[in-house]
Amino acid sequence: MRYERSKKIYDQIRDDVVFVNLYNWGEPFLSPDIFKIIDEVVRSGAISHVHSNFSLKKQCLIEKIAESRLTSIVLSIDGASETGYRTYRKRGGWNLVQANIRKFVAHRRARSGRGPELVWKFIVHRKNEHEVDRAPKVAHASGVDRLQLTFMWADLVPGFDSPQEKER
Repeated sequence: MRYERSKKIYDQIRDDVVFVNLYNWGEPFLSPDIFKIIDEVVRSGAISHVHSNFSLKKQCLIEKIAESRLTSIVLSIDGASETGYRTYRKRGGWNLVQANIRKFVAHRRARSGRGPELVWKFIVHRKNEHEVDRAPKVAHASGVDRLQLTFMWADLVPGFDSPQEKER
């Protein structure tokens, strides 16, 4: 969405907004206006969230994200290794994502730790559930603030093995 359109919409609701999710299908940091939109939301005092795959090749984006004053960034990283990650994120780059996390964390640390909370969201499914025990260690080593394990709904269909069924 372009800034002008988002501002027009936001101006109509800004007095009633508590938080804003600046994402949906697709990578929000590919929008040329995302940082103007973020600034508008932040200036209004609303809590702001973005979901990203963090497979961003323009390294200057990582620093801008760290300086953005977003409340949080949820990273879609569904695995604790290249193999586990690529079972769901087919065109994703594990090494690129991990490098981007390290750069983000270093840049945030250099700014006295100010910056968005970084959440690693791991969608667990049959092809990566073997990495669940390893994920907290990998997430901690990467420097994210929090690991969020979420179970894929498709795996919860009766007749399929799911992580929850194996625990019973």
